[in-house]
Amino acid sequence: ILDDIGTERLTGWVNETFYEIINERLLNNKITIYTSNCRADELKHDSRITSRILGSTFAVKCPEEDIRVKLKERDNVDIERILLGGDIV
Repeated sequence: ILDDIGTERLTGWVNETFYEIINERLLNNKITIYTSNCRADELKHDSRITSRILGSTFAVKCPEEDIRVKLKERDNVDIERILLGGDIV
């Protein structure tokens, strides 16, 4: 799993490392899961990398909500119930 791609600071080393990882996995028919907040065609990596990603993936769109915020809201409700002597749902 390559998590949150597109957020890294692009340097020559980053591009070369990404290329080596992605290309090796493609050559060996290994599954790679990419997560990102941007579409593959919006990535700023060089064309060797983006073409390999675009040529070997399909997008799964997830809801545009921050799971951390949702979990925190749920935790706050649970804490409030505990403090007020109620049961946690």
